[in-house]
Amino acid sequence: MKPQLFLRIVVVDPPSGTTFALQQGRSELVAPVKATASSIVFEFPVFVADAASRPPRLTGGFAQGPRAFAPFDRFAQLRQTQRTGPELVAEFAKCRADNLRALAALDLQPADLARRARHPELGVVTLGQHLATWVAHDLTHIAQIARAMAHRYRDAVGPGRAYLRIVRESPGSQ
Repeated sequence: MKPQLFLRIVVVDPPSGTTFALQQGRSELVAPVKATASSIVFEFPVFVADAASRPPRLTGGFAQGPRAFAPFDRFAQLRQTQRTGPELVAEFAKCRADNLRALAALDLQPADLARRARHPELGVVTLGQHLATWVAHDLTHIAQIARAMAHRYRDAVGPGRAYLRIVRESPGSQ
């Protein structure tokens, strides 16, 4: 279970008659309080999701701001053992299907695409930008597959190679 903390916000000398409230989630206001005293105190729970990160990452209904992406090793595949083409295609198809199911389950609405998170290398990005990057990433793999398939025909096309950049490029080039 994630450790729970209680945070306290104290508004000192609030203007009399002004209403203050905490925001929970995207728009819900919790416990509005009209200033009548010398201070107003709000106390609320948060959870420590990742104590190892600096600063520690907090979650919960009152934790706001861009969330951080989970660490991801972009080069892990380079350390994996060799696999056959059919094994790689099967893994690609399974991962893509799993990810599309997970994405559909989120039931995202157009307004959700503006939500932000902090990428460890790129800084703050929107969900829309992240999903567009995901699509372009998949298209990169499809282009790699097409280049590998076309490369098989580099000799068979004869002089037509002059008009076909795809057979002149090596399969691993971008």
